[in-house]
Amino acid sequence: MLKKIRTKKHGFTLIELTIAMSFIAVLLIVVVMVTINILNMYRKGTTIQDVNTTGRAIIDDMSRTLQSSTQATSASLGNGSGRLCTGSYAYIWNSPSDATPLSKYSPDSTTDGNQEIMLIKISADGSGLCGTSGSVFTKVELGTKADLKPNVLIQPGDNLAIYGLRLFKITDPTSSQTIYTVSFILGTTTGINVDTNLSCTPPTGVGSDFSYCAINRFDFTVRTLT
Repeated sequence: MLKKIRTKKHGFTLIELTIAMSFIAVLLIVVVMVTINILNMYRKGTTIQDVNTTGRAIIDDMSRTLQSSTQATSASLGNGSGRLCTGSYAYIWNSPSDATPLSKYSPDSTTDGNQEIMLIKISADGSGLCGTSGSVFTKVELGTKADLKPNVLIQPGDNLAIYGLRLFKITDPTSSQTIYTVSFILGTTTGINVDTNLSCTPPTGVGSDFSYCAINRFDFTVRTLT
């Protein structure tokens, strides 16, 4: 008579399943944390690149304009906002640190001057935009200058802004040429600590947006061609 051979069926015990699930959970957490850190590094790098690329574009534009100007001046209109006037053109910006922007413009003749300005270049020849009274620039609303058609260098949605600009002017005695030295600070509109030294708020700070925050100072020198 043939005897039936019984085989034992082995399975996972509850303890083994618990250990396996715990290991998988820990592994998933590690993978998620690594992925988040990589994404944050990528976003940070992209933000820094945007600031540097925009800064170089602003330098190129201002350099070409200043090369043909011997009467450029700059002035602050508020908390970081201001104007750089070159005679034929004016660069106008509003800083995020200014709670009440002083300059707006109208994109066409049918609307009021309610268009937000981050940084524009606009024809200032005979427009009164760079008129002065002593050492104080006349504050002209661009809503009355709709026909000037500004060149927008920083769009309101770009998350970038000028936090201050300074211009120094000297005359070369040997050639009678004018030399301009310009310094400006460009950064993101979020995550910036404006109360102290214009820096990105640390990741643990209140209001931090560290992955999307970057700020840089740009300096350049221009010699006039005339």
